[in-house]
Parts: sequence; C-alpha cells; structure tokens
Amino acid sequence: MAVLSNPGTDNHKRMNQIVHIANTNVEFEFAHPNIEPLETSLSRYPIFLQLQFLPLLYAGTDDIIAVSALPDADYLAALEQTGWWPQGLPQLALLCDQDSFEGKKCLSWGPSRQVQKWAEARRMLYSSPDWKIASLINSKAFSFRYTSLDAAALLWSKEALLDWMKKVPGAKVLKTCFGLSGGGNRRIENSLLSQKLLGFCRKEWKQNRPILGEPWLDRLGDFSTQWFIHSNQCIEWVGGTRFEVDAHGVYQGTLVGSENQLFPFLEPFLQEHRQFALKALTEMAAMGFFGPIGIDALLYRDPKTDSVSLFPLVEINGRETMSLVALRLQQRIAPHQMLRLAFQQTEASGASLLPHRIINEKGDVIHFRKRLTASILQSFHQ
Repeated sequence: MAVLSNPGTDNHKRMNQIVHIANTNVEFEFAHPNIEPLETSLSRYPIFLQLQFLPLLYAGTDDIIAVSALPDADYLAALEQTGWWPQGLPQLALLCDQDSFEGKKCLSWGPSRQVQKWAEARRMLYSSPDWKIASLINSKAFSFRYTSLDAAALLWSKEALLDWMKKVPGAKVLKTCFGLSGGGNRRIENSLLSQKLLGFCRKEWKQNRPILGEPWLDRLGDFSTQWFIHSNQCIEWVGGTRFEVDAHGVYQGTLVGSENQLFPFLEPFLQEHRQFALKALTEMAAMGFFGPIGIDALLYRDPKTDSVSLFPLVEINGRETMSLVALRLQQRIAPHQMLRLAFQQTEASGASLLPHRIINEKGDVIHFRKRLTASILQSFHQ
C-alpha cells in the first residue's frame, strides 16, 4: 500500500531516493510564464490533478511521488490487486510537506521553474535545462524548422493570416505554439475569418507568439518516438509507439510493442522519421537541452498522388509523454507483448489506473471524467 513518506528514513536512503512530480501542466507554464506556486498551478484544471498520479505506473518501489492530495485507499488497493507491483507501490507524499523531501533528487514531467522553486525551498537536488531553451524547444515555432509541408507557415498578424488562408485551399488547421493534446488547435473549412477565430489568434499575437498554419491532412496513422538527451549531449533511443487520436487530434490511446509488431509494413517510414528526429535532437543537444523528448509523426494520403506520405516531424515535446508512460508500463507488465494504454471519457465500469476522485485540502471532492486503462493485445490490425 502506498503511504506517506516517513521523516525518520535514514540519511543514506534519503539521499538516494527519487521524488517524482508529474507537472503535466508544463505547457501552460510555457504559455503563461508567471512563477506561481506549483500547488496552485496543478489545481487550475482537474485533469492535472488526475494526471499527477501517473508516476505510480513507472516509479520504483522506493521512490516517492509528490501530489497535492491523497487518493482513496480503495484506488491504491485496486492497483495492488493487479499484481503488477509485486514489491509494493511507490510511496506518496504531499507537496505541502516541508521536511521529508530534503536532500532527495527531484524528477519532473517537464522542465519547470515552478518545480525548481518548490525543490529549492526543500533543499532538494533538481536539474533542469535553461528555461528559455526549454520554452523554445517546446514551442511549435521550433518544430516548424523541420516541417516538410510546403503550405505550412508561421503567421504573425491578421494580414499574414488572411493572405495564407487565400493561398491554401480547402480545410486547414491553426495551432498555438503551446497546446496540450490538440487543445490549441482550430480547424477551418474555408478562407473566411470569423471574429471568434481572429480572437483565438490575437491572444497569441499579444504574447508575441505566432500561429502555426498547416493544411488539413487526411491522416492514416500517428506514431511517435521517445528519446533521452543526456547532459553530455549523448542521444539515447527509448522506443517507438503508435497512438490513437480523435478527429480533432486529441489523444485517445497509445499502442506499445516491438517494432515488428507496431510497424510491420511501415519500417521505411519509421527509419525516415528517425533521420529527421536525429537531426533535430542533435541541434537540441548542442543548444544545451537535456532530458526526455517525444517526437510525433504521422502518415497521410497525399491528395496530389493519392499515395501514402510521411509528415516526419509534426511536434517536438521536450518532456515526458503518455507514450513514454506506456513504454515504461509495458516493460513492467508485458515486456514481450503488445499493450494499449487508453485515456478516455467512458461510463464503462472497471478499474482505472488513475483515481476517479480526490479530496483537496479544502475538503472539496473533485471527480474525474476520464479513465486510464491498460490492456494486453494478442494482435494488432493495421
């Protein structure tokens, strides 16, 4: 059973313990770079409060996960009953604790000045790339450097937007530089600029950020590769995943397995993507960035040739990702099989790998609508 960390832990164990913080709000920190308290930022939206428990799926038994509130005991018991944690679940500790974190090493979901400030107040070890570099790399304006779409453009003004909309026929998509899981995207069907769409763009322009415009693609499949850049600029391959998104590009689930299982007919596309990714990763390492990286790609039907084409670098995520969580969980529970990790709103019964609810420090009960489920697949149909 996960328990609060014990302040009486001996010094040697304390110095070697790892504290995980799933600050999945990092995109909002990049977009709104005021340094507010970590607890306040995580509490801004319910989804961040739910996702803060993700490290339970991959942290070591002796690790600690810092959270804003503790979940129900029946949720933790249900996790243990899966049999996936034979050595016991990691520990949980409250973010507001001041004493039991001292001297420990802090690992965050993404680079964060909020986490840095929180860790410094507790005399913890926390290493993070320069904030300006991290912000630059996580922006879609940086990913645009490696785009293969001739019709894509960075749009800095109303005039530029109108001109681009006239030049690019058919359906199009506008993306903010920072947006979580498709949340910063707007699809448009024609070249008419509504006041609502203009307002969406102006919010970004006021922050001195461009809007990324791309033609709408007939998506045939999405995948990602996960990497790690070490502080000595060494680039490590972690693995590839395929993931499911809805019609708006919002994440639905991740498929994990061997490359032969995931990419039986797509190996040339995967290798082409890896070459694009390595170029970008090498440049990021030279800039001084380090840590986990997820790079998204997709296959689409080229309307000119009616053939399958690769968009090799759609987005760079300089942070941990749900695909990385899926890879780690698969290695824990089904290393030789395929696994599907799905995060969806559903009324279906059954256990979720994330809490259904928590009770915050004010005593308010916060319910979560989405469930995170893992299933082992016998086969996968393209």
